[in-house]
Amino acid sequence: MKFIKNNILSNGSRLIIVQLDLDIIDHVWDIKLSPEELHKYRTISHDKRKCEFLSIRKVIQTIYNEEEYISYSKNGKPNLAISGHKISISHSDGLLGILIHPGVEVGIDLQVITPKIARIKHKFMSEAELISSKELENQMIVYWCAKEALFKYYSKGNVEFKSNLFIEPFNMDSSGELCGQIHMPDMDTSIPMNYELIGNTMIVYTMEKPTSS
Repeated sequence: MKFIKNNILSNGSRLIIVQLDLDIIDHVWDIKLSPEELHKYRTISHDKRKCEFLSIRKVIQTIYNEEEYISYSKNGKPNLAISGHKISISHSDGLLGILIHPGVEVGIDLQVITPKIARIKHKFMSEAELISSKELENQMIVYWCAKEALFKYYSKGNVEFKSNLFIEPFNMDSSGELCGQIHMPDMDTSIPMNYELIGNTMIVYTMEKPTSS
């Protein structure tokens, strides 16, 4: 498992990107798992999914000196059980992304560049977003990742990507800033976000700042 990024961002979030290594499965007993995590691990049959599961725990134990573990809410949202820090997780094509913040909700999504996103564009993008993106493949993938990250940020489910999550127009580059919007009955807000391309994988993550007390 190789760390590609382990950075503290300007809003206080920690962004971690690691390259997965299937050999981690051979060292499962070197990774401290809670009873809940061990039970969950034993239900996984696919080696790649096992690798992702163990790598997430290995990263968390590296950051928190083994004094932390992951639990899940009734909606399936991961939580850091001891510190209470907010966490979001994504993986795609051999890369694992983790976003952590001590106090504010977070969302991250990774997606390898693929034409399949363009094929489902009308399912998750509004007409205004399609026009703004000029239907460029990489830009549509940013829209997809951004909405996935907003979905994880909201975390309560029952979200329609096309009608509840919106991305304001932005100029596409290899990295940059954008603004997402969540319009739900119990949440109506704008969320600053960043995106960047690492190799052939797009990464989008929330950049909300804590409110002053």
